[in-house]
Amino acid sequence: LLLLFRLNWRKAIIVQSCADYRYFRRFSLKEYYWVPGSGGRYKKFGPKKRMLLIQRDDKIQLVFHSVSKLLDSIQSKPLSIVGCQDHEMVYGLFKDYKVNSIGRKDPEDIFLEGGVFIQPSGYGEGFPHTLADAIVSDLEIYIDSKEFIRYGLGRLGGGRKKISDNWCKLEGSKDISHVVNSDSIVASYMKIIRLFI
Repeated sequence: LLLLFRLNWRKAIIVQSCADYRYFRRFSLKEYYWVPGSGGRYKKFGPKKRMLLIQRDDKIQLVFHSVSKLLDSIQSKPLSIVGCQDHEMVYGLFKDYKVNSIGRKDPEDIFLEGGVFIQPSGYGEGFPHTLADAIVSDLEIYIDSKEFIRYGLGRLGGGRKKISDNWCKLEGSKDISHVVNSDSIVASYMKIIRLFI
């Protein structure tokens, strides 16, 4: 990948994951740009007494280990799982926990089933769109500690309060919502584009 970036030396490389950005910047002479995601928008959310996990059928098994560590470490709040259509698989995975598999929802309604957004680890991605939406919407956010670092939330001005060995609560989401909202992200991309035109 680094070799391909070097061959495309005239192009700007924009990275969404802070961890990836730091890696590429360390091992390549090329200049890279970090933009945290594609931008979040405000969405209405549900009751704070219910936790919310947004996943797809092909990824729910990858995050189960991370989610189960959170559920084992806190007093049990009900968990709504939005996005998975294979309810039998979801209930099989989470058979020892109090969960409700909701299935797919309209994008504007994905937060209506809960007010505590959880961001687990389990697979690599840039900056999750749902996390940006949750920050902008001012949901309470529990995040796997590795993902807090990977997404650069501390560099954006966020803080964390330890919940368990693996999980923390994001603090200062109001302080970073102006950085990850869609208008600011578009402005960041446009600023980089202008450097190359």
